[in-house]
Amino acid sequence: MTPSLRLPAPAALLLAAALASPASAGDPPPPLDASTRDFDQVHIALRVAPRIAEGVIDGEATLSFTSLADPLRTLRLHCEDTEVLAARDGKGRSLPFRLEGGILSLDLAAPLPRDAAEAVTVSYRSRPRQGVFFHAPTPDAPSTPLSLYSQGEGTDNRRWFPCYDEPDDRLTCEVLATVPTDLRTVSNGLLLGSRPAGEGLREDHWKLEQRVPTYLVSLIVGKYETAAASWEGIPLEYNAPPGRAAEMALGCDGTPAMMAFFSEYTGRRYPYPRYAQTTVWDFVYGGMENASATTMNMRLLHGKEARPNYSGDGLVAHELAHQWFGDLLTCRTWNHLWLNEGFATYFTDLFFEHRDGVGVFSLERREQNRRYMERTPEPAGLGLEPAPRGDVPLELFGGKQYNRGAAILHQLRLELGDGPFRDGIRRYVKENEDRAVVSEDLRRSMEAAAGRDLSWFFGQWVYGAGYPVLEASAEFRDGSLLVTLEQVQKGGGGQPEVFRISLPVAFPADGKLQRHRLDLRARKATFALPAAAAPAFLLAGDG
Repeated sequence: MTPSLRLPAPAALLLAAALASPASAGDPPPPLDASTRDFDQVHIALRVAPRIAEGVIDGEATLSFTSLADPLRTLRLHCEDTEVLAARDGKGRSLPFRLEGGILSLDLAAPLPRDAAEAVTVSYRSRPRQGVFFHAPTPDAPSTPLSLYSQGEGTDNRRWFPCYDEPDDRLTCEVLATVPTDLRTVSNGLLLGSRPAGEGLREDHWKLEQRVPTYLVSLIVGKYETAAASWEGIPLEYNAPPGRAAEMALGCDGTPAMMAFFSEYTGRRYPYPRYAQTTVWDFVYGGMENASATTMNMRLLHGKEARPNYSGDGLVAHELAHQWFGDLLTCRTWNHLWLNEGFATYFTDLFFEHRDGVGVFSLERREQNRRYMERTPEPAGLGLEPAPRGDVPLELFGGKQYNRGAAILHQLRLELGDGPFRDGIRRYVKENEDRAVVSEDLRRSMEAAAGRDLSWFFGQWVYGAGYPVLEASAEFRDGSLLVTLEQVQKGGGGQPEVFRISLPVAFPADGKLQRHRLDLRARKATFALPAAAAPAFLLAGDG
């Protein structure tokens, strides 16, 4: 048993109450985000003792940080669904604190000069309404497994530990979780060790040495069996409920090939010391790319009889691609979320193109475009980078970030060509790994690789809205196939009347497909393509 994880004695409670100022009846605290953050998180160590059946986490968070102010007098952290019991600094001095409007303010014992380091420890009890999901058997559902999982994206990890909980800051992390001995834990990084923690309890110690934003800190508790694999010395763990490890191994069997492909394409080897994929009970999403420890929906589990009609490869590839795009590089604000989700979607497409061929790739791209256009009636509304707002609405987790984001990357690949596009991706990863990024970071890397200005492209596709609507006709005349393209979309609502686009077309000739690229720079244009005879059909676009 770890005493610091339990309720303080009454005297300690009285001291904490005395130090905590009453909630103010005045204005709410100012927002805490990238524009107001005045400190840099360095490391967080979480000691947590979940009481799963009660939906409670008793915890102690020790945060190391440096000052960005000159000086820093008050440390402000995100903190919700939590009762703060006590706070102290690195020298053990009690700190006055106030918790109001989801912001925990800790008054430091002395002003902290710029770049100076300090640590604070907060003892707390959380009853998360989101951020951690607890499951326990009941008389009506006796088969429900005793388990929990955290889900931090977008801003819900603040509900089970105090921290700065926006994506623009990065820190290393460790989790020391006290759980019943018949349950396992899964968290970020490596399991450093386990030790007895009282009758029927065990403490597991996890640590991740690579920096990540706080929303990627993860904890899973439950009964699991593991199917083990590896890729070039990286341990791969496929964690499933008891008796279903073989199904999990089948669902994840593409992981090594995907890891090899993403490492080669990006020029950056898989960045973490281990990769775990763990199914959880009643997961709220398909998957979640917690650094080195992805959480998966139970739908990933299936038997051999489901192949080839059903596979989890798309989900596995998407979450693995996030280990680079989302984890190693993270959007600085949620307005740039497409740098996470659009990349993961398109790199899944690229893997299928690599493994299964351009036909499968094109079919998937067309389906993504269809889903995006169904969600975006003309005239289009906001583009991928709406005007900054004071809150972070979950509506940004929509089809635009996934499917339009992937379409932008594909159009950029068509514009630049395969070689410069890949060079740009590698430059973008190399220049920005372990950083929070915005869309302009991608533009600069791509311009350097291509050797030309791309401000028009980003202005049209990333900062603009909508998509071109084309009418096409073709006529064979005098040894040429005359292809006429006309843009018929309406302008307005952020959507231009004329898009600059590159459109692949193909037609049969001499038993094979003749492929061409049409660069449309006006509302209407006709292109003459050499052809020996009138083709039977014309294909426009490859996704």
